[in-house]
Amino acid sequence: MRGREAIFLTRLEEDIQILDLGHTELVADTSAGYQNSLLYMESLLRQAVPSDEQIHIAHKAAMALVPYQLDPAL
Repeated sequence: MRGREAIFLTRLEEDIQILDLGHTELVADTSAGYQNSLLYMESLLRQAVPSDEQIHIAHKAAMALVPYQLDPAL
């Protein structure tokens, strides 16, 4: 994705190819109600790190919530 940094472990995956978006072929989503496209876009949104000024708490995070963790950083 544009604007994201990635690290590739070439020892594990030797056949890494950089794709040229100019050669991308668009394919129509034939799923009912465009479900495949919506699922893909939802997965991208869930991977994105929030960039607003609100406090975000992950659902079922692996930590014990302590009140000071809810204080916004200045």
